[in-house]
Amino acid sequence: IMTACRDGRNVGDPDMLHIYERRLRLSAAPLYHATNILIGLYSRDHLAARLARHLGLRFAQHVPLVRHGISAELQR
Repeated sequence: IMTACRDGRNVGDPDMLHIYERRLRLSAAPLYHATNILIGLYSRDHLAARLARHLGLRFAQHVPLVRHGISAELQR
């Protein structure tokens, strides 16, 4: 959109907006799916879910690459 604006093109062009929407959906998909998984995990209270939450948090605490990767993804 910024390129179209800078080039003097119509930023409301349906074709250009369709391309933008498709790219945005593709880039947002991993975060969307991860969020849905976490919601499912934290909305259940059975033993397997509690164990998965506990193990996931411990894993993220002890593996900086995971913690930094998640943080970087959220800041995009």
